[in-house]
Amino acid sequence: MKKTLLISALLSSASAHAAWQVGTVTVTDLGTLGGPRSAALDINESGQIVGWSDTPLAHTRGFLYQNGTMSPVQSVLASWTSSATGINDSGAIVGTMFDQAIPNSPSYGYRVIGNAVAVLWGTQTEWGYQGTEARAINNSRQIAGRWLFTPEVNFSAMMWQPDTSKVDLEYVTVTPFPNPNPYPYSVATDINSAGDMSGLSKVYQYGVLWHWSSPEVLVKILVPFPAPVGSPLENPANGINDHSHVVGYSWRSVSGGSRERAYFWNGESASAEYIGVLPGGQRSWAEDINDGGFIVGHSEMNDLLPSPLFSPTLTRAFLHHRDFGMVALPALAAVMPYGACRAYGLNERKSTQFMEVVGMCEGNGVSHAVRWTIKILSVRG
Repeated sequence: MKKTLLISALLSSASAHAAWQVGTVTVTDLGTLGGPRSAALDINESGQIVGWSDTPLAHTRGFLYQNGTMSPVQSVLASWTSSATGINDSGAIVGTMFDQAIPNSPSYGYRVIGNAVAVLWGTQTEWGYQGTEARAINNSRQIAGRWLFTPEVNFSAMMWQPDTSKVDLEYVTVTPFPNPNPYPYSVATDINSAGDMSGLSKVYQYGVLWHWSSPEVLVKILVPFPAPVGSPLENPANGINDHSHVVGYSWRSVSGGSRERAYFWNGESASAEYIGVLPGGQRSWAEDINDGGFIVGHSEMNDLLPSPLFSPTLTRAFLHHRDFGMVALPALAAVMPYGACRAYGLNERKSTQFMEVVGMCEGNGVSHAVRWTIKILSVRG
């Protein structure tokens, strides 16, 4: 049975000059395909949601959630394990599948348009073909992802055009550094309407913005670390909007270990900027950004209960905008009080003032896909 929790998240601390403010937030349990776990990974402007879920037969299947119903996404073989990772505004879906019955089975990215399923192939090289993954699809049906090859630690960012022809992104000219790269190690994680992509090139430990400087020329721009840099380890770029702004997290060494912090980069500044953590937390991760500059992800958070009550560090989904900062999104009642929630995707603010965020909440043996419906108010009228 689905459960919905309604809370008021009106921000009394929003500044008088802010353009946007958070109103009510509703979190809805989307359920599963009959198994114990599910997660929602992307949502389009119509509110269609994709992700993955366990089934009663212990398979994991990609799902499409629409009109209050979760159903399996068609893939090449229904017996294979699959995940649906991206959906565009016309309902085209991409994801990845593999045969769980075969040890070390290669994965295959796939695209579903209506009832037509296409496999997204990689490229044969001297290392040998291994498999592909599809991460995101735009409204032009361009797809971002990666292809994998032996040895398995090597993988290369890939873009598939609408006809499923391939663009190997690993060997695109990099700015501002040369491209030595004898062992490719990169992935494209998201794609915007212009075909620009976010991702990671681990050769440099940098997040990457792949940008079409002209219809024929694609350049690879390294995302600068937020300042102060300290001892950087890497800064993956997870999400991109139509302004080619990117978000991700900067992972750097600190005293006693390492720490991840969510960042935003406008595509032009000399450094990215940290967007903070929830109260009492030390780590945060940004996953996606929309054209209005709203960012979602997850962050550590302390419940701030006074001593001697138990006060653990939690993981909470967040919504961020520079007008109001970082706001924690509520967890499902089923996983409270010490469950974890993560947000992975969002759509735009509607004329109705509502915006939708998707992700998952887990705890107490439950892991369910969720949707947060958030009222975004204009304080300037």
